Amino acid sequence: MNPAEIVAELLDHVTLSDIVGDRIALSQLPQGEDYPYVAYHLISMTPKPVVSFATAPQMAEFRVQISPWSETVEELIQIHNVIRNLLDFKYNVVVAGSLVVSIRMALSGPVSKDNAAGLWTQPVDYIVMYYE
Repeated sequence: MNPAEIVAELLDHVTLSDIVGDRIALSQLPQGEDYPYVAYHLISMTPKPVVSFATAPQMAEFRVQISPWSETVEELIQIHNVIRNLLDFKYNVVVAGSLVVSIRMALSGPVSKDNAAGLWTQPVDYIVMYYE
């Protein structure tokens, strides 16, 4: 399964949509969208082949960077808390037809403000291990 589909299904939850609505997108939202919103970027994907590749499922790992955009730091923190509750420490669940073995927060970037847009953001990366 495509990593973008896995992330989309993981983020498709009422606790997040209560804050951002349907404004969750791979890479970026179309111009003119309201705020807050969540953009996610697939940073890397690494297959982890096993010797019995012809008869056994293949493990893979990807890194996703999630960057909410909000008009206030408080809302930005709230969004990240919801996302962390949805992703961090999730293990052995089927998501988008794939067995997700593990999800862990990998690193958190700096909180920054785009002064031209008047929006706050902070990238946070997660490592997802799953069977392809």
